Amino acid sequence: MSKQMFRFSPRPNKANRIKWYQWGEEAFNKAKEQDKPLLLSISAVWCHWCHVMDETSYSDDRNIEFINEKLIPVRVDSDQNPDINERYNMGGWPTTVVLTPEGRILNGGTYMPPEELYDFLSKTVDYYNKHKLAVKNTEKIGKIKSKREVRRIYRPLSRNLLEVVKRYLDDNIRSNYDKLYGGFGLAPKFPYADVLNYLIDKYAKSKDDDVFHMLGKTLDNMADGGIYDSEEGGFFRYSTTRDWSLPHYEKMLEDNAMLVDTYLRAYQVTGILKYREVAYKTISYMLQELYDDERSVFYGSQDADEEFYKLRLEQRKAKKRPAIDKNVYTSWNAKAVSAFFRAWAVLDEDKYRDIALNALNFLNEKCFKEGEGYCRYYDESPHNFNILSEQVYMSIANIDGFQYTGDRRYLKRAEEIADIIYNKFYDSEENAFNEDVPRDEVLKALDNIKDMSNNSLIVWFYTLLNTLKDNEKYKRTAKEVVKYFSERYTDYGLFSSPYVKALMAYTEGIIHVSIVGDETGEIAKNVFKMYVPNTFVEQLDLKKDADIIKNRGYDEIRLPAAYVCIGTKCMNPVYNSKQLMEMLKAISELYL
Repeated sequence: MSKQMFRFSPRPNKANRIKWYQWGEEAFNKAKEQDKPLLLSISAVWCHWCHVMDETSYSDDRNIEFINEKLIPVRVDSDQNPDINERYNMGGWPTTVVLTPEGRILNGGTYMPPEELYDFLSKTVDYYNKHKLAVKNTEKIGKIKSKREVRRIYRPLSRNLLEVVKRYLDDNIRSNYDKLYGGFGLAPKFPYADVLNYLIDKYAKSKDDDVFHMLGKTLDNMADGGIYDSEEGGFFRYSTTRDWSLPHYEKMLEDNAMLVDTYLRAYQVTGILKYREVAYKTISYMLQELYDDERSVFYGSQDADEEFYKLRLEQRKAKKRPAIDKNVYTSWNAKAVSAFFRAWAVLDEDKYRDIALNALNFLNEKCFKEGEGYCRYYDESPHNFNILSEQVYMSIANIDGFQYTGDRRYLKRAEEIADIIYNKFYDSEENAFNEDVPRDEVLKALDNIKDMSNNSLIVWFYTLLNTLKDNEKYKRTAKEVVKYFSERYTDYGLFSSPYVKALMAYTEGIIHVSIVGDETGEIAKNVFKMYVPNTFVEQLDLKKDADIIKNRGYDEIRLPAAYVCIGTKCMNPVYNSKQLMEMLKAISELYL
């Protein structure tokens, strides 16, 4: 097995002396032939404790010998293999799991120092060897249970479901909110962008003082704490302490893209300049460290290096910079595309729109295959077209491309993705979308995962496409997914905010703003500067979109004109930015 296939700690270690296999048939066939369990190690290049485990536990001679003799070791990069990570991650990185030859979990944990790892592995292997028959029978029982659980009878959707779910989410936010330091939970503490975006939406309508305090305390303490790099900009992945003071020092493209978007939204709603500056400085970091100028696309992450990040800016210049993972993770780039479109509108810098479009075009050219969808892209080649999140976030990025430019090529691509998502990922028995298409027999034998966040985004996306294209299939599918999670949202607690957004779009409709004949694009840009949740702008060109304008019965004489509809209810047209802003402001106070 070639060691070049695996990425180990950049510091001295002996982890490559373990006879690692890639995930695949070879490893599982070997496990079955030799009747040995598998050791599955899930790591990431940005993960500090993954590196420590390489340098210690996997460099310990006794552990190396035991693993090579008693187990079939499999090493998986989390970012390159999100489908495997989704099924087997034990709550963090590194993940250390022992599997049966059929791929079922025997035992697992996260980081383990050398002695603990040896004890864990030796006891698990001993248990497997003594109880093989019981283990196999347990697997059979598990399969029978899974099949039974599919046959669930759904109740009709409650008319007040949206209010019930919002009340449930609000209660969870209040009970998890840290009144002393902001944020949610104690330690470790993560910047939950989806929850913050929900609070921003809520404040946009209600102007509630309690919501403002909760939101402001969290955003301020994050920006003032150690989780934010005040020297160079950018956010670290999470804080190890309750007060945000001591971060885990890796910087991820995904987190920074989402937090740029969140701080820009907060600035739009509150007008607080600090949030604008945090977003601007984070964008500057992303372009300085995570942007590939030649390919016009973003890298994945920058390594954790505590000693480096403790230095002031001038001191850092004399040091070697933390390593960068130069792989292209499509869904993360898609989030960056959407964030940079918003940055263009809010910060009024044209280069941000160019960056968003160039990255979107790269992803559409290099990472898309007709009928298959999007993949991850590294080693200058495509990998794995079977991950739902890649399709979901690229659908949003393309819809944003259409919204911000009026270019219908992006809408056409979004429609292609909508069909791919349905054809490849929809489970017609359970009426929801699977997280991936299993790549092999091992993953096929495991339970399908249905992630509420991705399914909720699909509901929003399908509802929007139905608004734009009047497609009954999108509408029907959105309804079924809403119904599926109406019996499961209470499993998600604080993380049910995407479902609320989906429910709002489905039950109340998306605010659809059609702008006709605005040659300068100024009316659209003024709408983008505002913040009205669940709003989509469609820019119609008098020549290119003549058929659409005619079919909708829009006036072609008095121009420019803006038409606002919510679901099937439409307002009278307005003819300038001021009138449109006033209308949207009034709608935002009633909607949510």
